[in-house]
Amino acid sequence: MEEKEKIEQPSLDIQKILDDVMAAESTDVVFLGKKRKIGWLSNGTVRRFTHVVMKEKNEAKRNCKLCALVLLNNIWKIRLRYALLWRWLYYVKDVDAVEILRVVDVAKKKIPSTACSLLTILATGMTDVMMAMTKEEVKAIQAERAGEQPTR
Repeated sequence: MEEKEKIEQPSLDIQKILDDVMAAESTDVVFLGKKRKIGWLSNGTVRRFTHVVMKEKNEAKRNCKLCALVLLNNIWKIRLRYALLWRWLYYVKDVDAVEILRVVDVAKKKIPSTACSLLTILATGMTDVMMAMTKEEVKAIQAERAGEQPTR
């Protein structure tokens, strides 16, 4: 007979992390030797983030653009400084992928993932550009599952 696992209280470190998440506090991350605060991503930032991921083909340039969006994280800051910041990161600083990964990893934790993933699933299913089956294809598949000859 198996012993039941004993459930214990989480450690103080884990409780502090959970409290920070629940209080929606900023998270500190070291980027290019400076300490930066990453807060919850605004809707404008998430929208712009999605646009960059879909449009930019150059991976290194895309990563710098995403990092700039996360660091700015405000629609007005993005409008004023985004073009300059991502170019500075890409052309002048030539930022390492590991540095960018630190920033984007913290930013991922700043999105309510359950709601975000559910919305993505629903939006994908509701688009009119998804491939759909014709009535004949549906009837043929249903007949095949029932073990009958498909009628056409």
